Amino acid sequence: MKKSTKKMLVRAVSRVTTFVMVAVMSVTYISDNNEYGITASAKTLAEMQAEQKKIQSQLSSINSKLSSTKNQINQQKAYQQTLTQKIELTEENIINITEQINLLEEEIEGLNKSIEAQEKAIDDGMNDFKNRLRAMYISDGDNYAAVLAGSTSFYDFLARMELVERVAEHDDQMIDELNFMLDELETTKAEVEADKQLADAAKAELEQQKQELNDSYAQSESQQASLEKQQQEYLKNKAALDAESEKMEEQIRAEIQRLASLGGNFDGTFIWPVPGYSYISSGYGARWGTFHKGIDIAGGSIAGKPIVAAASGTVIVASATCSHNYGKWSSCGCGGGYGNYIMIDHGNGYVTLYGHAKSLAVSAGQRVTMGQTIAYVGTTGYSTGYHLHFEVRKNGQHTNPIQYVSY
Repeated sequence: MKKSTKKMLVRAVSRVTTFVMVAVMSVTYISDNNEYGITASAKTLAEMQAEQKKIQSQLSSINSKLSSTKNQINQQKAYQQTLTQKIELTEENIINITEQINLLEEEIEGLNKSIEAQEKAIDDGMNDFKNRLRAMYISDGDNYAAVLAGSTSFYDFLARMELVERVAEHDDQMIDELNFMLDELETTKAEVEADKQLADAAKAELEQQKQELNDSYAQSESQQASLEKQQQEYLKNKAALDAESEKMEEQIRAEIQRLASLGGNFDGTFIWPVPGYSYISSGYGARWGTFHKGIDIAGGSIAGKPIVAAASGTVIVASATCSHNYGKWSSCGCGGGYGNYIMIDHGNGYVTLYGHAKSLAVSAGQRVTMGQTIAYVGTTGYSTGYHLHFEVRKNGQHTNPIQYVSY
């Protein structure tokens, strides 16, 4: 083999070896990154807490909508009950007025029969009267004359004449009475028919009211169905957000534990959290019928002064939602009474809390060092005046901060 050929072979092997080493180094580097969970999409504690806050805000909005929808559904149900009562009352009124109409119709039918009978009586009376007159005229008045001729004296003649006149007068009176009774029957019938017309009109109005009530009931049922459909959609969204919130809470807890593990072997050594102010306005323990879980550090000009981290650690809570920075004798409800507050995990189970701050200088997930300014003294939350509420917790239990810090 020629020397030139050997040199070319060595160069080629060298190039391949170099390429393989670079490739191995590259693969090893990537593998190391994956081993330690380093990803471009990893979220910080602050980002996770911000996302959780957004989820809670969405849940609050959905809960508000659910409450409103439930109230509207209950209103529709109550409205339907009212409509049902009105419909039942209207139906009862329709039944009653129908019975009245039936009675009036029976009365009208009876009056018609009475009128027919009265008209027949009048006709019969007139016919009898006509027959008597006809008989008298046909016999050329013989009957009438015979009655008068049979008189035994002048007085008897007058008596017989008066009798004939009385018969004629009786016929006239009888006809008049029959006509009067007929007029009364027809007047009564007209009144009853007028009453029936009013009853018919009232029944028609009730029927219309019933129809309108039924229409309103159907419309209410439709609205209720729409609201219940909307309610189910809200419940579905709420369930999804609840699951997302629970998952995020687990991630936050895991991240807090991970950050806490970075604290190493913290020995519980703390410094005073408000440099230059040593007055303790309220100590740890029983107070005003409750238990004070920390100490209150105050002073004449403490307002707005820096609050420092009592030891190095990781900020696990940085809540700045309270704008009520003024003295008050009842809680505004912000931060569970702490107002604006910070919690720092120092490792080995030690956590410190700094409450009632005016404003914050750090955020959740941030690493802080002992003595670093983290907030400024305020009077937010349940606070009667400017001071720092300072707590030290060991393995989740409240302890007396004076055991760990002194001015």
